[in-house]
Amino acid sequence: MESNRNSKTFNFSDISDYIFYLSELIIDTIQKKERIEFYSKEIENIIETNPKAKLINSDLYEAISDKTMRPMQYIFNLLGDESKKAVSYRKFRKLLFNNKSKLGIQLDKLNSEEENILGQFNQLRNWGLHIPESLFIQKKVFFKMDKDFIIENKKKIIIPKYNNFEIEFLHKFKVEIQ
Repeated sequence: MESNRNSKTFNFSDISDYIFYLSELIIDTIQKKERIEFYSKEIENIIETNPKAKLINSDLYEAISDKTMRPMQYIFNLLGDESKKAVSYRKFRKLLFNNKSKLGIQLDKLNSEEENILGQFNQLRNWGLHIPESLFIQKKVFFKMDKDFIIENKKKIIIPKYNNFEIEFLHKFKVEIQ
């Protein structure tokens, strides 16, 4: 491994490299899953502490969202990425399958459900940081911002600050991360 110290890609020489790589994938997945579970309990606590609440403070909601989304995006990348220089179970599994004879192991193809799940992680990974232009389109439509309105107000940029969100957003977020 001495000659690969500065390499940007992980080189698989023998079975021990595959074992090490898979072990690291498992460790990272478990650690991030535990963080998500911790934040999920935090959400449950907020909901249980305020059972009649209709609103949640926006700073609190966004703090929960921010810290929960980071480990989720990490897991999406960890399991679904196919970039050449990125750590990924999806990439690792294909490489392991292609080299199974050389390694002297038996490894079946993934079944359709397993392939589907990895495909979903790849999609979640690809969309995880994607900001759709449809947000701008819908905002323009919702606030009835036609050409005349935009030209008339072109020197004004209003930055909205929300004080609260409906508590239903927190309930939906809880279900989503579970």
